[in-house]
Amino acid sequence: MSPADAPSNPITANEIKIFPSGSIMALYQSQEFYESSSKSDVTLVWSEDGKNFSNRTPTYVVSGQYNFHYFIKSESEVYAVNHNKVNYKTLNGGQNWTPMKYESTALGIFDLGPQNTGSYHWIRFLDSQNGIRIGTKEDTNFKNIPFLDRTVNGGESWERSALPQDLKILDLLYNSMQEILYMSYGPIYSNSVIYYSNDTGNSFHSTGPSVSYNSRFYFLDSLNGWVNSSSLVHTVDGGNVWTTVPNNLTGGTFQKIKFLNPTIGYAFYGPTQSYKLYKTVDGGTNWVLVPLPFAPEGMDGTFDAGAGKIVIVYQQKLYESTDEFITFDVIDPGLKKTTTAYSNAVGNPACVLYSF
Repeated sequence: MSPADAPSNPITANEIKIFPSGSIMALYQSQEFYESSSKSDVTLVWSEDGKNFSNRTPTYVVSGQYNFHYFIKSESEVYAVNHNKVNYKTLNGGQNWTPMKYESTALGIFDLGPQNTGSYHWIRFLDSQNGIRIGTKEDTNFKNIPFLDRTVNGGESWERSALPQDLKILDLLYNSMQEILYMSYGPIYSNSVIYYSNDTGNSFHSTGPSVSYNSRFYFLDSLNGWVNSSSLVHTVDGGNVWTTVPNNLTGGTFQKIKFLNPTIGYAFYGPTQSYKLYKTVDGGTNWVLVPLPFAPEGMDGTFDAGAGKIVIVYQQKLYESTDEFITFDVIDPGLKKTTTAYSNAVGNPACVLYSF
């Protein structure tokens, strides 16, 4: 069965975003370029009220497939890559998508499509003009060589610099005009490292303790940030120096964290695929269980908190609460994806990475 003929089935979001207005985006981040896909996939949805979702997935690609990896800059400004030659952008929350500028290959009067400047796997924008993207390009030995591109004019042109050839990206953060951070692992998952640059990516150095394959950056502002791992790791200087926060939780790992301010935050913590929700009011030292009636033994999924509510993703549904799950609503966001026997369409955010 070809991907075009394969069925489109409901999937579980692997990222959720609550905006200050209270609106919500739920999305499925594509793991790899070879993952099955079709134009009918629904991998990005938006809701103004958190109850009724509309499809905001791009429906046109210049090249490649519909395997999108998104970067949400704001409620209106979202970027997407599909592990191919062209990047995509929307300024109205996904109602309309346009390809970002690319160079075409021409043969006489015929347009043969975009030049092979590389395949792009990650994109981040600091503001409307300053952005970075990470991609790969085959060398003469057919080896994928990673690179970092920078733009200062909204993607009209890009300046390229090299990255280590053994790079296996877990997360990427464009933190300030000079600061770029990424996490990578290798040669094994347990050897994951944070890399920091204060010269816009011209050079990087490793910083902080080792992290794990499911680690991600969670920044409250340009200075205060956290990384989830077997422990909780914190920075107050934008990511140059990281310290481990002693805490009262044992027997598991931090799967997801979200701080609302420097002291109040939430976390998924526990054994693999049996995470429970906890809350801290002292910056992560002490955590208290927030019971989840729909998953008392723990769960696998993700969540976000903000605008006076918490939304948890679990088994293809969203669980939304304004009182820490004393009461809650269950919502179907309507995500769906073409799946085949070899598809990797899962809901585990730990799977969202790209290896070079």
